[in-house]
Amino acid sequence: MTKFALCLVLAACATAGSASAAELPDCQIESGTVTRILERVRSSVDTMRFLNVSGPLRSGTEVVYAKDDAVLAVDLKLTQTYPVLIPSGEIVLKSSWPLNPDYKFEAKSPLSASQELQLQDGRLFRVIRTKGGLALLLNDQDKFCNRVVNGKVSPKMWAMGTVSQESADVTFERNLIEEQTHTGSMRIIFNGISAGQMSFQEVWVNGAIVMQSKVLNFDQFAKVVKIPPFQFEVLEAANGTVKLRYDIGERMPAEGLQLGRLPMTVMRQSR
Repeated sequence: MTKFALCLVLAACATAGSASAAELPDCQIESGTVTRILERVRSSVDTMRFLNVSGPLRSGTEVVYAKDDAVLAVDLKLTQTYPVLIPSGEIVLKSSWPLNPDYKFEAKSPLSASQELQLQDGRLFRVIRTKGGLALLLNDQDKFCNRVVNGKVSPKMWAMGTVSQESADVTFERNLIEEQTHTGSMRIIFNGISAGQMSFQEVWVNGAIVMQSKVLNFDQFAKVVKIPPFQFEVLEAANGTVKLRYDIGERMPAEGLQLGRLPMTVMRQSR
């Protein structure tokens, strides 16, 4: 085969390949916005954290505790829900610039959509991060934009070239996934009353191993005892005993629970 004929064959193949790729919509995001685009990304409103509590709970009940009684003995699991997009078929995004990589997503394999970008004009885009530090954007119709943000450089900018999508008939199913991120076991023991103070022992365990143990003292006339992430209403403290009431749910939103200092085991980094 001559070089001329080979060139014709390669040109024909390239034309056939490009014909099967569908043009993607232009995001119409100004280049000046792109330099700040990844800094303005926020967590999706569907991304939430929950504290799951398992163990004997007596919420809403007035209970009298004597010295060495267990006020609480529970296992804790911190979970996070985040939205995903599940493609009905394989997705291949082809780059028009030869030095840019193509992007491939397997059919039925969830894509994390835990981040989103809200522009000043009200438009909302979902952000799909790649392992190479790039960011793909999807509009509110779950269509990929024809440009990719290069997050590996500073300032952030559009990657060279545009992308088109093979198999244009692929659709997305929206769903929520919940993953466990941290776990721990907590014990709160009432140590008694002495010298005008109520004393409690906060103990964190991992199996049979005590990970952390400390004494917390409160004024005998305090109305509330706070031992993060929980708090207890003090109804009476006298004669070496304390009457408490608490409201602890089996599943609670984690916001505002002061979880940062708790010695829980990391199962998975939050998204």
